[in-house]
Amino acid sequence: MYFFDVRQSIYGWADADPDYLIKKGWESDVKTFKMKKNYRNRPNILYFARKFVWKLGYGYEDDSVAMRHDSTGIVFEDEMTPS
Repeated sequence: MYFFDVRQSIYGWADADPDYLIKKGWESDVKTFKMKKNYRNRPNILYFARKFVWKLGYGYEDDSVAMRHDSTGIVFEDEMTPS
């Protein structure tokens, strides 16, 4: 079982290889779940970060959705609510 976010690969100094995990996700016996709800950042921060992340290539793209919409807190949405 693996849990990872290649966009938060902060262990390069320890020879960590995020590409290994990306390739692992392509294997036929691996089931992948994407956590698309971002509770940490507002939309403007995600937009700014995506300008840089896309340059890393396939597997690093970010299609998360910001759940924070102002400085007062988090907007929670029901998983079953159609978008």
